[in-house]
Amino acid sequence: MGYYLHNQFHVVLKDTLNQFIMKNFTLIIMFLFSTLLVAQNQLLSSIDEYYDTATSQWINSSGNNYVYDSNGNLTSEEFLFWDTSTSLWQQGYQTIYSYNANGLATVVLDQNYNSTTSQYEDSYRITYSYNSSNQLISQVFEEYVGSAWVSRDRFTVTYTNGVLTTAIIEIWNGSQYDLEERFTLSYNGSNITQFLIEDWVGSQWVLSERDLINYNGSNQRTNRIYEEWDGTTWNETDRETYTSDTFGNRISTLSSVIGNPSQDYKIDLNFDISIQLSTLDHPFKDKTGIDFIYDESPFVSKVLTSTESQYDSAAMIFSPNYRTTFNYNSTLSNSDIALETLPFKVYPNPTSEFVFIEGPELIHTVELYDMMGRKVMESTNERISIHHLPSGLYNLMIEDINGLKSDFKIIKN
Repeated sequence: MGYYLHNQFHVVLKDTLNQFIMKNFTLIIMFLFSTLLVAQNQLLSSIDEYYDTATSQWINSSGNNYVYDSNGNLTSEEFLFWDTSTSLWQQGYQTIYSYNANGLATVVLDQNYNSTTSQYEDSYRITYSYNSSNQLISQVFEEYVGSAWVSRDRFTVTYTNGVLTTAIIEIWNGSQYDLEERFTLSYNGSNITQFLIEDWVGSQWVLSERDLINYNGSNQRTNRIYEEWDGTTWNETDRETYTSDTFGNRISTLSSVIGNPSQDYKIDLNFDISIQLSTLDHPFKDKTGIDFIYDESPFVSKVLTSTESQYDSAAMIFSPNYRTTFNYNSTLSNSDIALETLPFKVYPNPTSEFVFIEGPELIHTVELYDMMGRKVMESTNERISIHHLPSGLYNLMIEDINGLKSDFKIIKN
């Protein structure tokens, strides 16, 4: 009898343990699966690579980590660059986003990494204001100088019957804002067909540039034509041609420079069409309500890669040179980050005449973009002249001969 009870006790104990193990194993699997789903529901990082023709391999160049709040809003974006000599990610700068109760961005703060103090330090910020209809009415650009924020630019928006029709850029002269540039939008129904750009000269607006936008029957943008005013006629300088799939994803953008095909390049995007991007947390969300006024969002489905190819006029083919891979599973590990600053030094900043560039490597290309995302200059020199450009804030992109890219904000006085 004692043996029987003892044996039964072991049977019951074994069954209990098995049930406990299976129950907890199920919980563990459910936890791991739910954790995987959370990770898969967020775009956590991206890696930029350049194509090394000597080795026929893609080499890391830079990367980004993305962090979101519980509402799926992007709260921080950390920029890292890859050190090929140490095979480590190095901290460059970060952008911090703040939002109002309606999920609209109120402040965007840029901070540069200081390797001496091992801290991020305030650099620039943009403050957004909205009307009672939650429409953006102004954004103010400021630079952190010494221990105070100093105004630089102001961007104000005007609406007609709830539709954005004009935007004006003004430059702070130390005591007031001076008119600089005006954008006037034209529509065909709800489609924007023209951006007219005028410069403030003396006491009047003077024609400068315009962008003409065309659409297909599905109201998708098919091309954008850039023209400059020479005082008498409009002259086309370059154009972009867009190809979209049946889901609305922009799968290809071809940029052509009139009269100089060696400057042509294209961007090809690859998607997972089984997943809508809107179901995921991602950094491409419209944060102000007009983020995609100038250029519509190319993403409808889950984006996987973006590949840029430059036109080889001798071989008459496009050759890939840059690639971005979007990662939904993990961030770029902070344990692999080396505490260093960007490899290039740019000075003076602010400036009114020239920008000088110093770095350990030779420069391959220098590109300058205005705050509307338009490329206004391209060079290969360590000294670039910007005296002819309107005052304001610009993004300076530098690429060295190894394909390493650095990004700076430049203020033109």
